[in-house]
Amino acid sequence: MGVFVPAGLQAIVMQLLEKDPVKKITSAGELHRRIRNLKDLPEWSEAAALGWWSINLSASQAAH
Repeated sequence: MGVFVPAGLQAIVMQLLEKDPVKKITSAGELHRRIRNLKDLPEWSEAAALGWWSINLSASQAAH
């Protein structure tokens, strides 16, 4: 099962994993700013989050 990750979010994740300190996101403030400025994220609500956890937590527990 593949999971779609928007390009902007993928770029942020890759910068968090970056080994070169010049290219790496180094503060929570910078991370917060970058995430808040993303334009390619789908709408997300508390109800959507609860639904996601309901499905994925059950699947995770079943796998163990």
